[in-house]
Amino acid sequence: MEDLHYYQDLSPGFALIENLSKGIRVIGDPSVEDAKKEIKEIVDKSKIIFFCGFGYAKENLEVIGLPGSIDDKRKIFGTAKGMREKEREGVKRLLGRNYKKSAVLENWVRIEDRNSYDLLREHL
Repeated sequence: MEDLHYYQDLSPGFALIENLSKGIRVIGDPSVEDAKKEIKEIVDKSKIIFFCGFGYAKENLEVIGLPGSIDDKRKIFGTAKGMREKEREGVKRLLGRNYKKSAVLENWVRIEDRNSYDLLREHL
């Protein structure tokens, strides 16, 4: 740990990165259940949800309690840089599985082949 202080002196952003890393939760961590509850509360209050740099792996979605808690009252935008159209459509159907009308799904769930910056710039 002593070596970390050396690097901390060299990089003004190191302390920030080190602090942010303390909030990382991994599968198997007891705090994951608390994170699921927190995410559900945030989703319930949200009108728009952005997935940026998210891999959409089934296991990752399950850990955060999705897609079960998303209903058709929310718009969803997500990056899918490098994914094929068929893969993006699969993610879209999975995240929008609770959307009752296909027209709503088509317009309110957008999984796009673009980077986070471009996605946010377009839809915020």
